[in-house]
Order: sequence, then structure tokens, then C-alpha cells
Amino acid sequence: MFPNGGHMRLSPEGSQSPRTLQTAEATNFAVLRVGVDGVVRHADASGEALLGEVCGVRLETVLQTTPRTPVPPWSGNALLLCREGPTACRATFTSLPGEDGLLVCLDLTPPSADTLLSLRHSGLPVALRDADSIFRFVSPAFAALFGIPERAFRNAPPESVLPKSSARALRQADRATLLRMEAHAHTIPLSAEEQPVRCTSIPLPRTAWGTAVLSIVLHTDDDTFAPDVDPASGMGPYAPWQILLDEMPGLLALTDFEGRVQLLNKAGHTLLRLPDGIARGRHRAELLPERIAALLAADNERMQREGTPSQLEVTLPRYGHDGSDRTFLVQRFPVRDHSGGMQGVGTVAMEISALKNTEAGLRQRLTNIEAMVATRTEELRVANEALHRSSTRFRALFDYAPDGLLLQRDDGTLLDCNRMAEATLGLSRHELLALKARDICREGHALPVPESEDTPLRTRTELLRGGVAFPAEVSVRSLDIEGERTLLVALRDISSRIHTEHRLNLFELVFRNALEGILITDASGAILAVNPAFTTITGWNERDAVGRNPRILKSNRHDRGFYERLWHSLHERGAWEGEIWNRRINGENYPEWLSISAIRDESGATTNYVALFHDISDLKAKEAQIRYQGMHDALTGLPNRALLLERLAGELKEGQGTGRLCGLLYIDIDNFKTINDSLGHEAGDKFIAEVAEHLTLLIRPEDTLSRLGGDEYVILVANPGEEREVVLVAERILHHFSQPIALLDRELHVGLSIGIAIHPADGKGPDELLTNADLAMYRAKAQGKNTYERFSPHLHDRIRSRMELEGRLRHALRHGEIVPHFQPRVDLATGRIVGAEALARWTLPDGTRISPGEFIPVAEDLGLIFDLGEHMLRSSLAFTRALMDEGLPDITMAVNLSLVQCRHADLVGRVLAALRDTGVPPERLELEITESAIMSDVTRTLRRLDRLAALGITLAVDDFGTGYSSLYHLKHMPLHTLKIDQSFVRDLPHVAGSRTIALTMLAMARNLDLDVIAEGVETGAQMHFLRDHGCRVVQGFLFSPAVPGDRLFDLLRRGVCFDVNVAPGELSFDHP
Repeated sequence: MFPNGGHMRLSPEGSQSPRTLQTAEATNFAVLRVGVDGVVRHADASGEALLGEVCGVRLETVLQTTPRTPVPPWSGNALLLCREGPTACRATFTSLPGEDGLLVCLDLTPPSADTLLSLRHSGLPVALRDADSIFRFVSPAFAALFGIPERAFRNAPPESVLPKSSARALRQADRATLLRMEAHAHTIPLSAEEQPVRCTSIPLPRTAWGTAVLSIVLHTDDDTFAPDVDPASGMGPYAPWQILLDEMPGLLALTDFEGRVQLLNKAGHTLLRLPDGIARGRHRAELLPERIAALLAADNERMQREGTPSQLEVTLPRYGHDGSDRTFLVQRFPVRDHSGGMQGVGTVAMEISALKNTEAGLRQRLTNIEAMVATRTEELRVANEALHRSSTRFRALFDYAPDGLLLQRDDGTLLDCNRMAEATLGLSRHELLALKARDICREGHALPVPESEDTPLRTRTELLRGGVAFPAEVSVRSLDIEGERTLLVALRDISSRIHTEHRLNLFELVFRNALEGILITDASGAILAVNPAFTTITGWNERDAVGRNPRILKSNRHDRGFYERLWHSLHERGAWEGEIWNRRINGENYPEWLSISAIRDESGATTNYVALFHDISDLKAKEAQIRYQGMHDALTGLPNRALLLERLAGELKEGQGTGRLCGLLYIDIDNFKTINDSLGHEAGDKFIAEVAEHLTLLIRPEDTLSRLGGDEYVILVANPGEEREVVLVAERILHHFSQPIALLDRELHVGLSIGIAIHPADGKGPDELLTNADLAMYRAKAQGKNTYERFSPHLHDRIRSRMELEGRLRHALRHGEIVPHFQPRVDLATGRIVGAEALARWTLPDGTRISPGEFIPVAEDLGLIFDLGEHMLRSSLAFTRALMDEGLPDITMAVNLSLVQCRHADLVGRVLAALRDTGVPPERLELEITESAIMSDVTRTLRRLDRLAALGITLAVDDFGTGYSSLYHLKHMPLHTLKIDQSFVRDLPHVAGSRTIALTMLAMARNLDLDVIAEGVETGAQMHFLRDHGCRVVQGFLFSPAVPGDRLFDLLRRGVCFDVNVAPGELSFDHP
């Protein structure tokens, strides 16, 4: 669970000679200067003592790092190949100014020599193995865990002392730990029979055996090997690590992802100036400066996302005993459980204050040296012009020149080179002088040759370094050296310069082509540069804007406080971002999203400000459009519910405490679904919009007309003088709509139901007032529609009950709670069942039955009667199909059609679809239509009935004699059957009027060649009378009420024949 850095270096007793220790003490810190070619150019005294003559040697041959070639700045563990043998160290790579190579600082400071002794006496099961898994140290507790003597582990591989499964587990753990160089949680089986124990292994890069692995057993089933820890310490499962970490130098800590400390060793307490043991359980914000705590919190979030370690450099101000700053290199890594899941964060901190101070001193020394070299180079240049024939001074200039220099003959033979030439071309002096000038040039390129000594040539070409071409700037001058023409070639690698030029060109392209306006000022606010997008947005061109202050864009729409807050943010945070209104050159104000950043130098002083902005005028317009759409009805453009409630709330607030009135009229169009279904949805939408236009003309400008959706409107009557004025608005609306509305070449009569609620009597808040107006509207519908009703408290319970029934009805239709029951039709000649009428029945899940007389009118009011009728048709046909599949006797299934279904333009298509989907022949279906349905639209209804009859479907007039149809229309209808309503059958044969009506209908049916069915037959007398006068088929309680499908199925399967010889005076409710 702990990092792969640390500073623990473990050594066995006697493994280091006194000389080695003495050398290490004298050479704990070394500095190397490395050229851009990776060759060591200089080593301080400590470096030479450790490595010997190292100048001219490539760094990678004496220092091994991962990665192989670190990119500065970099710090990490490394292996130094000293004269005395390989030694682990801490290496820090820093770039030198002027692209002149690297500064490599090596830290070989040894840790405490008592670590192994502390681990031995800690009571912890601990083992140390080298990179080949050879045991270098085990504690007595670890040896006891396996029941093996401690001495048997010394310098032994796992396979020679442990069971095969244990050895294999340790080697796998070592590979995983060293591969990732972070803590690895795993298990070790003690034997084939015993349960494995939990263990954690951590990498140790700096030991006398090179990189090693330290393992600690955390838990066994019986805790036999648990260390002796005071239970009151509160350390719990972290106690073993606490004991181990307290022996380690440097800060070592374990925290959860929220920042609470789980473990902190003694060195950490000392570093943070805390009493021992006080940090556990505390939040980092209580222990660290706010800036450092925030930095670690951000790193925790990154680690949770990416699951990778990190390395930070942190400075604690005034933490030294002398009040100086202390700098630490902090390594952080995820702590994982046995399944690989992240549980927290491990942290190791190493103080590098001395290293930083040394680096700063070396940098200063290097700067001074470079300044001296530059001065000397200039002197040598002057001396070369005056004394170019002097070989001694030429040599000095040659060797110390900042550019690579070559001397060559006319034939291309290289005579000499300086060190920079070696570094630039990646070749030693010996290798270079064995080549011709053409050998260092890319194919197709050559060094230029001047015509005379007075005409030096400068050009760009491509040279080779390790076989790879790179761009170079070359200058060639002809010299006369000891009477022989010689060429002096100066060359410089310009890869970085070209890269910088490309980047500058790219930045220029981005600046010029950015869609956002860009403005750059100096520290005083004077404009230095603007891009074309700035001109496009503001109208100010670059020529007119440069030199001015950004106040030229000020719109005067913001107060002084706004700009004070802006500048406060720039001074404190170095940045500000937000929405601002500015002014174009033509005086037009516009909104923009502006981001300003302060550019500061190394001292923290502001040198420039950079502003990026884009015009958000279109965005603002879209926001306004979205707000309008969110507050208005798309079809009519009227305010919607949200805007209505907003205005209603404002009206109530304005009149609060004044007794001021406010009225709501909740309006619903009567029978709108019938219009929508018969004329189509497009016509329905036009009808809704037309009603809205009419209502708009009937209200005052200060009132609000809104549409809540569907066919519902609400009028807000603002500040009426008295309640009567609200009622007058309702009466005016009803009077207006008493006249038909023209729509699609039709005149439509509109009925409205209006509910009235008046504040404060009928509601205190907007929602309550709207709800009560809605309830009053429902009461108006119940009163017969096309009227208005004022809210009163006693309406509440009654309308609530009705609304609950409506909700249940909608639910019942969605979930199939309404099902068909079937009342058998009996042939009075045989007593057999020849047909059945499908009747809707509704039973709630709790067993409560709701009568059709209760829910059918509600379905009609809600416009659900069409869906109910469609459901009954398809369910009945599906049952008929089931009877056919079982080979039961053929019967005719009678299904009632509602008025809405009859008026539907696609009635025939829907019936055909139901027959086709169920596979029932048309002749097995009888459709019952009421007189009122036929007479509501005779022409269209007859056309549809003709098409249905042509298909072979039987058509019957239901409730015949209760309506107002004429014999003329009856004669021309494609009917097959007349049904005698039960209201006429009920009084047979005793009441003369009922007898006359029944006999008349039977005679008329015979004359029109129609079959007759009598419903509601409950007595033998009724049956005998009807049969004696020519009625062949009846239905009623005398034989059977409407029964579920399975009951009718059973009757047909058993071939039941009803008793048609019941004595005339008997009333029978006994059914088979």
C-alpha cells in the first residue's frame, strides 16, 4: 500500500566495507553537466570520486533511469554505476539555459542503518527479497508463520524453503510490484490445506541489493502473528503499517479520497510540527496550508478518474527553523485492495530544499560562466578579424565558439573541429576527421564554397546526425592559413528555432483566424494588438484601436460596482469571466461573453492583459425565443399554464391586503373529441385556434386568456370591481357562442362549460384558485353542459368523487379491467343458444363492481367511449374466434356501436380490421345501433351501414321504439333485426299499452321482413306472449344474465338447452 519511491535503503550487517561507507559519506551529493548529445561534459569533485574520469562518457552508460531518456524537469529513482559497484540514488534532471544541455543532480544520502533491526523487533511478519526474489531478510514472525527456522531463508530462493504454492505466489507478487513500481496487495497460501493470508508488497529502489521488494503479512485467521498493539491506540488494521512506517525517514502517509488521514509516520508528524499520533482521523485542511490542501484535493480527483500515480513539488512557506521556505518532492499513488479497487491515497514526501538551493547556485554559476564565455567569444571574434593568421588565438576562438566549427580543404577533407561541432553532428573528433565534408550532408545537399576570402557565404542546408537529417544554418569563409586556402565552416542546429518559428506562425494563424475577438493590452491598459474577429464584432479596425484604452467599448449599462468587482477578480485571481454589455463603433450595444487573463512575469508583476470574447446576441435572442415558447401555447400563441400562474401570482401579490378581487374562468369545449374524431385532428386544431380568437375578442386588454392544453382555456379577470363582473364575462361568452362557428365550409355549434372561482372567497393562492375553478367547470358539465357554475365548498367532495371515477376509468381501459360479459340469446323453438350480446362489465381489483350505468356516461363525457367500443368489439370477436377453434356451435355475436363510432369516418375500415385480425367471418357478427345514432347524421350513417351490410354483417336497431326514427328511414335502412326494448317487455302481457306496442312492432317487422329479438325477458308469461305472436329469439334473466366468457363457453360445450316450457306465471332465476 506504499509508494515505490521512499528513502528506505536496507543493508545486511557487514555488507558494506568501511571504505564504501566512508566514500558514501563523502559523496552523498554529486552534480554532472551533460551536453545535448547525452555526453557528460563536466563532473564536480563528488562525481569524479564516485565515477572516476567520466567526462566524454555518455550519461546512459553510468546512470540507468526509467524512462531511459527522461524529459526535464524530471526527478526519480535511478541506478548509478559507481567505481565501487552499482548504487541506488535519486536523480534530478534540469534543462540549462540556451538549450545547452542538462544539469543532473545525484542524491546518494543513505537512510537510517537501524531499519532492519527495528523490523526484526517489531513483531511484524516481514520479508525482504531482491529483484530475483532471493530472500535477503525475514523477521522472526515471518519465519514462524511458515514454521521454518529464520536462518533457512538467508540468501535462499522461495522454492528452496517454501511450499510450491507459497513460492509461486511470492514470485507473482514480486513481478507485479516491480512492473508497476507501486504497492501490490495479494495473498500467500501457507500450505495446500490452510487458508491464504493477506499480504502487501512494496517496491524499494534503494537497497544494497539494488531494487528490492518488502512484504508484510497483514492478517491471519487467528491473528497469531499480529503485532503487539495497544487496542486503545485506535489504529485498528493500520497498526502493522504504523509500526513499520514510524521507522522510516521522510513523511509517509495514507489518506482516504476525502482527505482524512489514516496513517502518518513519526517523521511526518515532525515535519508538520504535530504531536505524535494526533493526525489520524483529521482532514488535510486542518493540517496543511489552504493552497497545499487544495492542490492535493485536485490531485485526488484526478487519481480517482485515471488511477495513476503523480509527482508534485510543494513548498511550505516559513516552515524552516530559521523561517526559511522548505521544498518537498511529493510522490502520490493509489492504494488498492486485493481486488484492485482504489481505497485511498499513499503519499511520500522528501525534502529537496538543499537540492533546490544547490541547483540555484549552480545555475547562477553556469550563468556567470556563460557570460564569461560570451564575453570571451566576442573578444576572440575581434581578435580573429585583426589577427586571423595567428594560430594560437584562432585555436582559442575555435574551441570556445558557441557554434560548431570545421576546418576543411577545397577537396572536402576535414582538418579540425571544435567541441560544438562534435555535439551538433553526434560524432567524436576522431570520427569526424575520418570523413569528407560531403559525408556530413544529406544526400543532394552540400556545403557552399566562397569564391574569395572577402565574400563569406551563409545558407541553410540539411546535415546528418546519426544518419538522421536535421536543418542547419551554415556559414563558410575562405581563409589563408600558412599559405594554403582553407575553409572555415560554422554550423548551427536550428531545429528548435524552426520549431519555434512554426509555433509562432501557428499562433499567428490562430490569432488571425479565431472566431473569438482577441484583445491584448499592456499593464496600463493600452491596446497593443487586436485580431480580425475583434474588428468584425466591434467595428474597430486594428489601426484605430491600437494605442487606445478598452474604454472605447464601454456601453454604460453597468454600474461602478460591476467594474470594481471585475478588477478585484483580475488583481486577486489573475482572471475574470462573465457576461458584459459593450458598444460597437456605430454606437450599438451588444452582449458578449468575455474572458480576461492577467499575464505576469517571474516576479508576479502584471505585464499584459489578454481578453477573449464572442458576441452572444444570437444566443440572447434564442434564449428569449425559448422563454417565449416555454410560456406560450404553440398552437394558439396564448399564454400557457406557466405564464398564467405567473401572472395570477403577480395579480394576487399586487392586491394583497387590499381586498382587491381577482377572477378565473375555467372553460372547456363540450364534446370536442367528437368534432376531432369526425373531422380529423387538423380540423380540430383549427377549431381550437378559432375558439381562441373568438375568446380574445370577448375580454379586456388587462385580462389574460390562456390555453392549458387540449380544449381547455382559462381567463384571468384582473381587478374586477365586483364579483358580478366575472359572472357577466361568462354570460357574455356563452351568449357569443350560441351562434355557430364557420369552419371548413361547415357551421359548428359550440357548447362551453365554464367554472368560476373568485379570489379571495374561492381560493387564496394561484394553484388553489385554479383547482377550484376546474372543479366548478366539472360541475357545469354535470349540470348538462353549455353553462357556467360558481365554485362552492360543497362541490368539492362530489366533484372529487367524479374525478376519481374518471381516473379509475382511464386506468381500467389501459389495464384491461373492463371486459365483455355475454348474455345468451335463446331460440324459443328449441331452447338452444343461437347468439349472445356482449355487454361491458367493470370489476375493480378489490372485487368492487361498477355498473355500466355509472361508468358509460363518464366515458362519453371524457371522450373515451370510442376506445371502449373498440375494445369491446375486438375482445368479443377474439372470444368468438376461440369458440370456433374449439368447434363449438355457431352463434352470432352482437356488439353495440356507440354514437361516436357510428360517426367515425373509418368505421367500416376499423370493423374490417378487427374481423381480419381475429379471423371471424362477417356473418358471425351483429352490430347493434341505437335509433339516436342513426338519426344524428342519417345520410352518412346510411352510407356506412350499406357498406357493412354488403360485407355480410348483420345490422340491428337497438332500443327500437324509444327514439324518433320515422318509418320512411327505417324502410330504407339495410337492417336485419329489430330489438324490442326491455321497457316495453317489462309490463307484458298485463299492460294494454305495452301489449299494443309489442304487437305493432312484431307486425311491422313481419311486413319489413325483419327478425325480432326481445330483451329483458324475465317471466314465463312474457316468453309465452312473445312466442305466441311470432318472436323467435329472446334474451333475459328468465334464461341467463350476462355471464363471463368461460361460463358461456361451458354452456355451449355442454350443449345446454333451456326450458322453454316454463309456466306462464313463473319467474325464473335458476340458470343451468
